[in-house]
Amino acid sequence: MSASDRTELIVIQRATATEDEHGGEVMAWNAYAQRRARVKFGTAQESREAAQEAGAQSATFECERSSTLDSVTLADRIAYLGSSWDIIERAPLDRRVIRFTGVRVASLNETIASTGQALESDSALSLG
Repeated sequence: MSASDRTELIVIQRATATEDEHGGEVMAWNAYAQRRARVKFGTAQESREAAQEAGAQSATFECERSSTLDSVTLADRIAYLGSSWDIIERAPLDRRVIRFTGVRVASLNETIASTGQALESDSALSLG
């Protein structure tokens, strides 16, 4: 994979414990690393199945490998296109490339909208 293939900017985030105004401990997501990545979304079939099951979407993020990215764990997440992607797989492909697979869970509004569209499509087919 050449550098020209890595066109998308992603931010790896790591949860850290902070103290709230009442002295309690809360988790906050902070930027850990920022990299260019080649992003590939799941297939259309995978997207349809995910929408029916839980409203999730998957994507893979391939980056140039570094010691910083080698320390990323499944407890971290990726921020991309205004969404948070939970890392479900971390796989060094070779000495130069590392791949992360992430899952973005749709918001309730997105799930309702996609379900509504599916119901409208199904009813149109059964009436025709």
